[in-house]
Amino acid sequence: MVSHQHGLMLGARTFPGNPFDGHILSAALEQATNLTQDVGVELKHIVVDLGFRGVDADNPGKEIIHRGRYKSLSEQQKRWLKRRTAVEPAIGHLKSDYRMDRCWLQGALGDALHAISCAAGYNLRWLMRAIARLGIGIVFLRVLLAALTPKGTLQTAYGTLIGTTGRLIEKFQTSKGGRKSEIQLTNLAWI
Repeated sequence: MVSHQHGLMLGARTFPGNPFDGHILSAALEQATNLTQDVGVELKHIVVDLGFRGVDADNPGKEIIHRGRYKSLSEQQKRWLKRRTAVEPAIGHLKSDYRMDRCWLQGALGDALHAISCAAGYNLRWLMRAIARLGIGIVFLRVLLAALTPKGTLQTAYGTLIGTTGRLIEKFQTSKGGRKSEIQLTNLAWI
């Protein structure tokens, strides 16, 4: 499951055997809901392919959008449906770049751990690219250093790092026209 705006992996789950796509949607949505509940994001609109037709009754409170009902969709939903093709390469990259093409771990537990690990690696690389793109690498490194430094040692240096980090964040925010540059998840997901 991939988020709409930023392409983050919201969930990765394995299912034993070869189940029909429509039968796994509620379990995948449950996992994504559990993983995003601390952020305060609720998945309302789910854009899927035609393999998920007829699962609306199994998922109350979620709007399942697929191209099978294209004529009854709003303009916004049609744009989301067109954007779905841009999400498909994320799955291909997950298989080729993040070694999801072959699982070297044994058993069903190994399969589940491998899927979660590949998705976590994808998200970590996405986060590092976002840090580089926003130009907050120095701020991130200072905060990381401050978090890793024990509080008992270098007490004055720890306070200096936190103070410097706060000033750098203020400079970054004002250099962007006074507005904060934040990364937010939306309530739209693709499967």
